[in-house]
Amino acid sequence: MMTLVFVLFLLQVAVAHTIGHVAATVSMSKVAVSFTHIIKSGEPAFSVLVSRFLLGESFPVPVYLSLIPIIGGCALAAVTELNFNMIGRELVL
Repeated sequence: MMTLVFVLFLLQVAVAHTIGHVAATVSMSKVAVSFTHIIKSGEPAFSVLVSRFLLGESFPVPVYLSLIPIIGGCALAAVTELNFNMIGRELVL
């Protein structure tokens, strides 16, 4: 049976997911779809950093090492993007 605490927790997750989806959809109208996907591919790094610094969760060294090619690839792809719009970039993040 669902308790009120569970429903409130689930509501927070649902609202955050909805905001992320709307922001990503709007960003695709401001910047190239490829750029939106480039930035979104960096989400694993963002998740690890947020978990580390806000939640105090630590990860094994291989997890941090696996972020190096992700961050490098995102940076390289973003630098070469021709169609850039600051509003679109902010909505992707």
